[in-house]
Amino acid sequence: MLDVRRLRMLREVSLHGTIRAAASSLSFTPSAVSQQLSALERELGIELLERRGRSVRLTPAAEVLVDRTEQILVKLAAAEAEAKAVASGTEPALRIASFASAAATIVADAVRDNGLDIHILDSDPKLGLARLRDFVPLEPGAGIELVPLLDDPIQVVLPASHRAAAEPSLELADLAGEAWIDSTTLSSCHPFLRRACNAAGFEPRVAAETNDHRSLHHLVASGVGLALVPLLSQLDLPASLVARPVRTNPPKRRIHAAFRAGSAGEPRLRRLLERLDAAAKSRPAALDLVRAK
Repeated sequence: MLDVRRLRMLREVSLHGTIRAAASSLSFTPSAVSQQLSALERELGIELLERRGRSVRLTPAAEVLVDRTEQILVKLAAAEAEAKAVASGTEPALRIASFASAAATIVADAVRDNGLDIHILDSDPKLGLARLRDFVPLEPGAGIELVPLLDDPIQVVLPASHRAAAEPSLELADLAGEAWIDSTTLSSCHPFLRRACNAAGFEPRVAAETNDHRSLHHLVASGVGLALVPLLSQLDLPASLVARPVRTNPPKRRIHAAFRAGSAGEPRLRRLLERLDAAAKSRPAALDLVRAK
């Protein structure tokens, strides 16, 4: 019988791309995770990981195992929730995986005083979808339904003292000579910068990578580089920075609610989707009000 804990470690490596990141997500040391994965390889008698410097790549056999592991973990989590619900006489909490800026805005507005038992997990969209169903790519596939909520404009964030800060809007092409702050490859937002700059006719010169918004703010304020930041992520933008929209081909990210196919008729989920839709529709005005204070 395979050890579920070791299978979960392999799944986390698949999601995060490195043993160190997987260990951090599980609150283990990297050496402990490495030892357990080596034990899993010995137990199966096959190679599961191809090590390439600091990163690792799953072998085809490991990818099959991760696919089955996701199914096992989903069923175990459902069994645990159902058992606890039966014991307490209540329904299990609705679990929402959301990236931070949506959790602090759309999701927070939707769950306020709604009478539902909610559990919110801060998660990148890739990880959230992976935990929603069997391991799936970012694009929806069999078993996943999407409901569009809103298009979130992505704007240029730059120091208030920058020469371009006085402009009401900017052309990315005019900023081709600037250095840029990007997210890391672990973020679903990582492709945004290169995609937008390439559309404007240049390759961005990346000076730093971070997934932490406060670090990004400090790096931009210190003159390390400019950044592309979605509007929902600008609520805590310090006074030393300004955000300006892009004039030509303005980039945006489309935000969806994702759920298991066939579950839209479930009363609690339907109620939550209605609240999320209402919160999303009210968000542009709410953003203006919050930032005007």
